[in-house]
Amino acid sequence: MNTEDSDLEYSLRVKDTTEDTSGKFTQYHWGIATTYEWAIDEVDKNGKVVNEDQIPWRHSIYFEATTITYGYHDREWLHAELKQTDNYRYRQRLEIFGASKPVESLSLNIYRASQKINNSESLRADADIERKYVSPTDIAPSYLEFELFLIDEKFDELKKLVIEKKASRINLSIKDCKGLYSNCHADSTLNKNIKILTPEHEIELPEGCEDFLRIGIIENYSFGYTSEQKLASNSEIEEEVTEKQFDDEPVTTKEQHTQEKINSELQSINSMLNNAKYIAQAIITLLLLIWISS
Repeated sequence: MNTEDSDLEYSLRVKDTTEDTSGKFTQYHWGIATTYEWAIDEVDKNGKVVNEDQIPWRHSIYFEATTITYGYHDREWLHAELKQTDNYRYRQRLEIFGASKPVESLSLNIYRASQKINNSESLRADADIERKYVSPTDIAPSYLEFELFLIDEKFDELKKLVIEKKASRINLSIKDCKGLYSNCHADSTLNKNIKILTPEHEIELPEGCEDFLRIGIIENYSFGYTSEQKLASNSEIEEEVTEKQFDDEPVTTKEQHTQEKINSELQSINSMLNNAKYIAQAIITLLLLIWISS
């Protein structure tokens, strides 16, 4: 992207800050002071500075996945749509240098690390401004896209959760990321406007000024997720136990149940009659013995 790019609203200009004595170009990160000798200004087409004193921003940005899908075409991948965290304290306005609108599309593509030569996990990012093509309605939105490589074990675990619809709370955070800039501020953690410098941005560098850091490989990042599983309630557990207790019992109709009851009663009566028969025989025998003895 050069200063003549028709899709750019602003051009970029480098500012020499070595003569500034205010100290605003000195930033503290983990107690270590860094003084920046060069800053970036955004300038509109009339030559007016609209965003000045942009220096590296080294704090954290947090993302959450809103959707995630599994796909395959020549190779496997997982694609997640992202949003920034709902916590306002950790949410920034992300813009690409040369544009005033915030980044519209945030996404994450996940691949197997075994597809790389060194089979190592890594994260990189790419970004671009909104692009307008031949048709007024043919517009490609501005985007910030992450590409994450996971070792096969982690990829397969997440893939299984996604296919089974058990993946939840997928989070990505980046920290001290090259290519992010903000207006120098007494406390840069409070700055909510972050600018992204891509490899495509062209900047005219003054003598003695090294090129500015661009978005690309991200060394400090954190990626995580949890699995979701519905737990049975007590009533569901009791119902399941009751069903198991009666699984082996024979199923009988009403008529069969009635017949079984009649048969049981008849058996009881027959048993009583047999007992009465034995008692009568005993009484007759006793009477005969008494008669004989007399």
